[in-house]
Amino acid sequence: MLNFIKNLFFSRVLNRHRLLFRFWNGSRFISADPFILLRRLMNTDKFDAEVDLKKLEIPDAKIVTEKIGFIAEGVREIFELSPYEKGGLTELECVQLLMEFSSFLERIKKNGASKLILLPPTGTPEATANSSAVKNDTKENSASTLTPAG
Repeated sequence: MLNFIKNLFFSRVLNRHRLLFRFWNGSRFISADPFILLRRLMNTDKFDAEVDLKKLEIPDAKIVTEKIGFIAEGVREIFELSPYEKGGLTELECVQLLMEFSSFLERIKKNGASKLILLPPTGTPEATANSSAVKNDTKENSASTLTPAG
């Protein structure tokens, strides 16, 4: 019992200082390294976030529908998500996740990313480079507003 309380306390205190992007993947909350996600976003050939998100504002249903499909496909690849039919997110939820990630990145820029570099390392460079950006998370609260339905 004492170990449970100690682990709960230390995990909350230590994780509070880590900069992780949290989001709903369709079945649970996930924590991910935002810089790995950003690199994946910058290197994707599925869509251009700035251009394609602006095209969603065009009042042409055909263009909007096509762009939503491209964005959803890319977001699923970047965030390692399944389609809705397999327990993941719908296409619109994928677009919303991308917009929330963009807002998250803007907050990092606004608050100063230089502070992040001063944080102590959480692993060796080799382990960090080879690890996945996404980690399962069972906490009920999220930095993202994308939440489960119902």
